[in-house]
Amino acid sequence: MTVEQRVNKVAVIGAGASGLAAIKSLIAEKAFDTVKCYERGSKTAGIWNYSATPEHSAVPSTDPRQELKSWRSPVYEDLEANLVTDLMGYYQFPFPKSSPLFVDRTDIERYLHEFGESVKDYIQFDTQVTRIEKINGQWRVSTKPANGEQTVESSEEDFDAVVVATGNYNLPFLPEYPGIKQWSQKYPGSVIHSKGYRRGSDYKGQRVFLVGGSTSAYDLATQLVGNAQSVYQSIRSGGPKEVLACEGVNYVVGIDRFEPDTRTVVLVDGSEVKDIDTIIFATGYLRNYPFLDDTVNKTDKPVVTHGRRMENLYQHLFYAPDPTLVFMVTPRQVMPFPTAEAQSVWLCRVWANRVQLPSYADRQKWEQDRLELKGDGPAFGSLGYPENTDYHVFILDQIAAGGGVEGIPVQPDSEDLRRKRRNGLALRVANDQYLEKYGKRPYSIDELIDAGLFEWKDEPGRGF
Repeated sequence: MTVEQRVNKVAVIGAGASGLAAIKSLIAEKAFDTVKCYERGSKTAGIWNYSATPEHSAVPSTDPRQELKSWRSPVYEDLEANLVTDLMGYYQFPFPKSSPLFVDRTDIERYLHEFGESVKDYIQFDTQVTRIEKINGQWRVSTKPANGEQTVESSEEDFDAVVVATGNYNLPFLPEYPGIKQWSQKYPGSVIHSKGYRRGSDYKGQRVFLVGGSTSAYDLATQLVGNAQSVYQSIRSGGPKEVLACEGVNYVVGIDRFEPDTRTVVLVDGSEVKDIDTIIFATGYLRNYPFLDDTVNKTDKPVVTHGRRMENLYQHLFYAPDPTLVFMVTPRQVMPFPTAEAQSVWLCRVWANRVQLPSYADRQKWEQDRLELKGDGPAFGSLGYPENTDYHVFILDQIAAGGGVEGIPVQPDSEDLRRKRRNGLALRVANDQYLEKYGKRPYSIDELIDAGLFEWKDEPGRGF
């Protein structure tokens, strides 16, 4: 399937890591007359622009159509990347050689500002996209000033294609349990989502109940231990992957209900955890595109309904009914910056009619097959190892089918890359142990090996 109409004019929504990759690829493809990016903030880098004052979500938070009161970053003070540095960067714009083994939020923020410097003229800052709608064969993008900015005017502009690069970490998912809303009302600020977390020292001397078993939950647990009086972590299975076990954390099973009057959490096995001061949900995010809620999401082919996965996409990227609309880096557990770069080159070649997509029927079949395999929830978009690496290789194959020299080179597949992905979780944990043991950050994997904290293995559960 080729794109039926010529794509000359492209809008990019968002100037974070994915949006910047898209802008650069669209320019390098040399096939599009106009590339224009709308960014609601006043600078590039998106969520990596740290917000010292956090945003607290509704309790519970399960509606993907709810309106966000603000656009605060979910990045916390001591956040580090989950991937080693040489898997984090864009292929032809690596992090400085002086970078530590795992870069932190300040390294990433600075890196993205530098990466985006050359394309700032393509970006209209302080602009919020309010609506995207297909009218007479083109995508009409409606905008208004963001952040109270008076130098930007509301506008409507038509485009042949749209890249949605607004990210996956805007609207928290905070599940509903009996008693959780009443607890939040009785003790304001005591129930938060990880998006509202900033530092472990904020919970000094408290009894903290942490919900979730992801790498983010592990990260928070390691920061809370040593600050909080007690840390309880609820994981449905009763415990984390062995590699993510954190000394000092009390692991418990899933939750039955909350009893606010006595500050007690009752678990599914009938046991109780009492006198809890703060409850932190590290339970992920809802897919949320408010500018599509009255257009695409009201058709019989929405991209979001319940918000726990993306719908009607082909290969986690192209809107299946109309591939001139794409959604960047929607899967979890991928290499975010290299994946953004690879997806960008692929979509450029499709829109330039250098690469064909399968028929609409086959694009729909891809989603149905994955639904049968993964189900209609977060697992649909979770690409653990080796699926994440196979996905990257699949995109590389699509790019190669386009031939030619236009476009930007992307991260190739290699055994070194796969080896680091296979051992990704173990490397991340060893990095934290090194920091705790020596009070400084490691700069190479050899340092972890020499310290007796890491060895290369090919065991289940170590990959990321």
